[in-house]
This record gives sequence, C-alpha cells and structure tokens, in this order.
Amino acid sequence: MRQLIALILILIHTPGWAQTFYNNYSQWKSLNQSQKMGYVSGAMDRHLGLGSQDEEPYVLAEKSGVGRCLTDLEITNTMLAEAVTKHYENNLGHWDTLPAIVLSGVVQSICLKFINNSRIQYGLSPPWKKWEGY
Repeated sequence: MRQLIALILILIHTPGWAQTFYNNYSQWKSLNQSQKMGYVSGAMDRHLGLGSQDEEPYVLAEKSGVGRCLTDLEITNTMLAEAVTKHYENNLGHWDTLPAIVLSGVVQSICLKFINNSRIQYGLSPPWKKWEGY
C-alpha cells in the first residue's frame, strides 16, 4: 500500500515532461550527464517544493526527512543521477520503470533513517521500510 501511495505522490509531484519523455532505462541512458542532472534537479525540486499547510503529516515528514538527508549527507544532483543509473544497471527487472520512480526509490533508500526520524517527530508510526528491490 505504501508503494502505491508513493507512486501516486511521484506521479503528482513529477513534472509532466519527465513523465512523458523518459519512461524507462533506455530513454534514461540516452540522456547526457547534463540532461540527467537537470531531470533529477527538476524532479527533486518538485518533490521537495513548498506545499500547503494542509498537506498530510506523512507527506510533510517525508519532505522534511529527505531535505535533511540531502543536506546532511551533501548529496548532489550528480550523485543522484549516478545512483539512478547504477540502480538500472544492477536491477535488470526495473528497466521498464520510470526514472522518476527509480529516483524516488533510490532517495527513499538513501534517506530512510532521516525519513523515519522525521516521522517520529511528527508522531507517525510505524516506521517506513525499505522498498523491495531498492
């Protein structure tokens, strides 16, 4: 269920151009490094963007945890783009997966501890678990 919610959030928060033109590993692989960094930058800006105060606590907790993670670990767009590529290279069964979903899974995996700490601060339980395959 959590993965379905995450997928819905990804599709809502991912720019339309990202959903339309880059649908799988082959298309991701065809991008040059600058394009990959731009894609990651746009997807992350959209994902972490300012929301309304009416957002659900689990959304706010995730945004807070990921934001702190990226800052504390000094994660760059280059690092995230490389992590998406590595994920595709190491998971042949995900070659048909949208890069936005792979990026979300990679970020969730890297930042899970930060997300769960933020969930505790928001009074949420149970803690999130790593996505299967990430």
